[in-house]
Amino acid sequence: MFRSETISVSIDCPLEEVYDFLLEPLNIPTWGSNLGTTIQHAGGSDWVTETPEGPLTFRVPTRNAFGVLDHAAFRPGETPSVTPMRVFANGRGCELTYTMYQRAGTSDAGFASEIEWVRADFLALKSLLESRQKR
Repeated sequence: MFRSETISVSIDCPLEEVYDFLLEPLNIPTWGSNLGTTIQHAGGSDWVTETPEGPLTFRVPTRNAFGVLDHAAFRPGETPSVTPMRVFANGRGCELTYTMYQRAGTSDAGFASEIEWVRADFLALKSLLESRQKR
């Protein structure tokens, strides 16, 4: 069993708007600081971005009525593993949750660093989406 941590951020935007934004793979580079600057469709539900560490494939979910955004991100030769991600209503806004697993070979310090990186990206996402609401 892998160590895990769930990250949550409140976003003052309607659920549907946040879900639609996150479901669109072309939006990934706008808020993911280490996820490349462009993304291209690779067929089916796979999208590829070029990161400083090389190509990274995202296998994105299909639209559903439950706010599920579970996806896989993997490099060539890696076995895709699903990362749980959800968005759900919280009054007029919503909550975004994301569960990270400490991968084999990742130190505790490395895992802590990855968690902080995702938190920073989610704060950037929150800022981006909330600023769009004020227009």
